[in-house]
Amino acid sequence: MSRLAAPLGLAVASVRQVPLFDGSLQVMLRHADADGGFEMADPSVKVVLDDEATGGVGDPDRLGGLHAAALRSGTALHDYLVDQIPGCGVPIRPVEDLRAARPDTVLILTWDIADKVISQLEADGGWGAEYLVPMPAPHVIAR
Repeated sequence: MSRLAAPLGLAVASVRQVPLFDGSLQVMLRHADADGGFEMADPSVKVVLDDEATGGVGDPDRLGGLHAAALRSGTALHDYLVDQIPGCGVPIRPVEDLRAARPDTVLILTWDIADKVISQLEADGGWGAEYLVPMPAPHVIAR
């Protein structure tokens, strides 16, 4: 995270483990100072860095294996992945498959054009679905 934050003039201030997705990290950032930020980081940062080193997070072979496992576990999400722009490297199903499945809730990740997507899905009267739009703030749209 430090390498991602540094070009933005930020540094990791602290890290907190959260139980989301069987283990995630919440990283707090602050404006970096001349030392790159490590002098003012609280002890939680060193704990996580030590855990990552012990777990082999910097090992490219281990990371490749983790990436493959993540791809395998995410395959179920692809069953109803619908997109109008093919070529993103995952199986794309036609919008008609989504309409035929008639899910109770549709997750729309393209938040900036959510209204357009919903209008297209509702063009024939819809089926009573709720639309979950997680960005910029999570909200549900029911029509």
